[in-house]
Amino acid sequence: MAFLRSARNLFRCPLHKGCHSTATRSVTYESFKSEIEQQMTPKEYFNFARDIVAPWAATKPGHPALFFTDGQKETIVSYSDLLLQAKTLATALRDPQPPKCALVLLPKVPAWWVVNVAGSWCGTIVSCGTTMLTPRDVAHRLSKCEADCIICTPELAASLDEITKSVPLRIIVSDNQEDIRAGWICYNELLESCRGRSAQPCVATRADDIAQLFFTSGTTGKPKMVPHTQATYGIGHIGTMRYWLDPREEDMIWNISDTGWAKAAWSSLYIPLMAGATAFIHQKPRFDAKETLRALCEYPVTVLCAPPTVYRALVQCQLSQFPLRALRHCVSAGEPLNPEVMHTWTKNTGLQIYEGFGQTETTLLCGVRKGMKLKFGSMGKPAPGYNLKVLNEQQQELPPYHEGKLADTCGMNKGPVRHSEMDTTSQATELIMMMMVTFGLWAEQMMSSSLQDIGLGLLK
Repeated sequence: MAFLRSARNLFRCPLHKGCHSTATRSVTYESFKSEIEQQMTPKEYFNFARDIVAPWAATKPGHPALFFTDGQKETIVSYSDLLLQAKTLATALRDPQPPKCALVLLPKVPAWWVVNVAGSWCGTIVSCGTTMLTPRDVAHRLSKCEADCIICTPELAASLDEITKSVPLRIIVSDNQEDIRAGWICYNELLESCRGRSAQPCVATRADDIAQLFFTSGTTGKPKMVPHTQATYGIGHIGTMRYWLDPREEDMIWNISDTGWAKAAWSSLYIPLMAGATAFIHQKPRFDAKETLRALCEYPVTVLCAPPTVYRALVQCQLSQFPLRALRHCVSAGEPLNPEVMHTWTKNTGLQIYEGFGQTETTLLCGVRKGMKLKFGSMGKPAPGYNLKVLNEQQQELPPYHEGKLADTCGMNKGPVRHSEMDTTSQATELIMMMMVTFGLWAEQMMSSSLQDIGLGLLK
């Protein structure tokens, strides 16, 4: 409890004491959505590292950006430390010129966050993947995204040594010098080589320059590339942030997601840093429900973002034995959450779970925000930046209480990028906001303009 009290003081917002979330104001859905959308219009030039991370590092340099614990020790990375390390790495990567695309296969270690911010700073596209990828998976990704840099763990480096020999820059993240293989560079030594040198200025990226490159799970075929620009995440997630996740500067946000998935970029990287909040990272290699509840009791985590499978496991424990005093907001995404889990969680914690829906290709598409009347099975209402419709097979909009496919007429990303289109950003496909995109999700439109989830369809 002594740590909890000191940590609460540590994470108190230094700029806006007593600030309140606009998500709980007594305003209509339409006016609130419109207000947020006005903030989501990007300028011609935008860079996540320069325009989001750097200002926080300047105004509150000592405020924790990242808080790591493995159950034994804690590591805190402040905003100024994060930016300094990112600028140092970016400077090293730009000698003589930065990689075009870096394939990043790292667990929940500080380097994952540093690499992502550094990639934005020096203009390198970052493509993250889970550490569970096989050599065959990695070979597929390398051939598609044409990565000229790979950053991974020693274990992965050993299994990928042969198939990555053509990659010009290979970096191993490890504190043990014995882990560094021939033909690979030590991440720590790379940082040390530029420590003390003047940092290279941030690249003048356009808002529509590609910043992140994800691969779909490959449910209906081989994984497909999905790009996101500096703006689609760095600005597009304003909607996710203000409408659904509701972070404040004094918050500690725990997003339970593997670093290889887009959800980690959503709620472990972009949104906490956009809000000037703190990302909480639990470094246990495997999920354990009781361990998770103990951590929620020990540390001042205020916002929890987890998939339904996690909540289902948590409610199997004796929740009354785990007083979650700091927690104030819970959200879930990935699949519908069954009513029994929702009821048990709320009964024992006093907190509702607000569901959201999005895909690798998007930011938050729709969700339930604070102030909305909860209806089990409802996907809530369209998030800012999206104009969702329910269509029939002829692509015609359906009236309320009819089932069809969920579609969007504005969209947020650059669409699937073909292998040959990675040569230059200008060759990427047009913004989805100029076309109709069907997500393959069957939904029933309710009279209140909310969406009732029926089930996931298969995208062809």
